Amino acid sequence: MPCLAPDMEMGDFIAWKKKEGDFVKENDVIAEVENGKATVDFTCTNEGYLAKILVPAGTKKVKVGSAVCVLVEDKNQVAQFKDFKLGETGASTPAAPKKEVKQEVHTPVPTTQTTQTTQTDRIIASPLAKKTAREEGIELKGINGTGPHGRIIQEDVLKSKSTKLPEKTVEAPSSYIPTPVAAPEFEDIQLSAVRKVTAERLTYSKSNVPHFYIQMECNVDKLMELRAELNKSATVKISVNDIIIKAASLACMKVPEANSSWQGTFIRKYKNVDMSVAVQTDYGLITPIVTSSNLKGLATISKEVKELAEKAKS
Repeated sequence: MPCLAPDMEMGDFIAWKKKEGDFVKENDVIAEVENGKATVDFTCTNEGYLAKILVPAGTKKVKVGSAVCVLVEDKNQVAQFKDFKLGETGASTPAAPKKEVKQEVHTPVPTTQTTQTTQTDRIIASPLAKKTAREEGIELKGINGTGPHGRIIQEDVLKSKSTKLPEKTVEAPSSYIPTPVAAPEFEDIQLSAVRKVTAERLTYSKSNVPHFYIQMECNVDKLMELRAELNKSATVKISVNDIIIKAASLACMKVPEANSSWQGTFIRKYKNVDMSVAVQTDYGLITPIVTSSNLKGLATISKEVKELAEKAKS
């Protein structure tokens, strides 16, 4: 279950947009989720086949971080998950798949030592970490992941590269007896500058900017046809999200009162639109901004969103 809002702890599954066996592309909307404030799209962060839906439509109060579906790379693996069910720990697996099977990125934290033991042969890493490891010739096995639920992120791979030393064999004296060291009861994680700013800005926005939510259903068949037609000749792949950014930007220009801010003693009406885009990363929610999005074409918006998302994740 992804975190679809800064303060989201659980959500209700309204509907699945994909069915078991369907091929899912990166950034495809696979489900609609109600987070208590609005109905939002659950977009897929990886590419593969939807092998099993673990949370049926209509399920209420699904905790953020719990498993909701299984995504596999090979279509032949889909059948292996026909009768798959999560155990009490939410971490059971099917019998010996031939290729590595990766669950959608939101896997619940194992709660028992037994579960941890059964998962030691499966490496969970972000797509960016895998790409970096391939480029640097680094084995992911043996790297301790610091991402959610022990997931290996790019920083872990780069840290492994910088700290890797030639192996030396040192024999301890026969009389050597190691002294037990008590494990710390907690760990303090310092915030990065980016995460501090993100938390401050989102908190300020929620506290000081008026919020209201509008919900409606739209038939977007023609939009999907337009997107398919554009992608036949586009130099970059245009997503539905890119089109929404452009449409929302033009809407702000059409209704300039919505593109203004209260400055204490006067109202400032902006002549261009800067559109904030939410990106889910290993470190939490980041909201990079596409500046002057009302003046940019779909291809430019698509390119900038991809670049900003990559920067946010790395």
